[in-house]
Amino acid sequence: MFAVLLDFNGTMFFDSSLHMEAWSKLYRDLFPNDPTPPNTSIFVGGCNDAVLQNIAPWLTPEERTWYSKRKEELYRQACKDDPVKNRLAPGVEEFLQELQKRQIPFSLASASIIENIDFFFEFFALEVGEVVICKILELELVGSTLEAACVCGRYNRVCK
Repeated sequence: MFAVLLDFNGTMFFDSSLHMEAWSKLYRDLFPNDPTPPNTSIFVGGCNDAVLQNIAPWLTPEERTWYSKRKEELYRQACKDDPVKNRLAPGVEEFLQELQKRQIPFSLASASIIENIDFFFEFFALEVGEVVICKILELELVGSTLEAACVCGRYNRVCK
């Protein structure tokens, strides 16, 4: 038996610009008196907490958590603001329907927070068997060994 595991953000849904929009709005909240547009490269490559530590090192862990949640709210709102433009990538719906027709089990893999996963299911009316949510907490190279710690969300069975 075969099964398919699908990545979501950036593959089935091209949402990088929506993340940049959300970060830019959050940046304005943090720096209301700065008239220059932010260099969006500062928002790329890390989890929300790391980005916030980089752009606003004075924030407490609790404040970073609040701003991280706020950024994701802004991201979800950006998705809702243009539902015609913010669609699944071309061919994704047909591909998922074909998998269902052939009774091939499939799941989504995402590092998104649970609120975003719930949003995606509602916004895109997704019907998948299972979602695997893994968050990489630590990524460390030791010689040639890659060690990663993973915390799994409520939708998954296994994350190893």
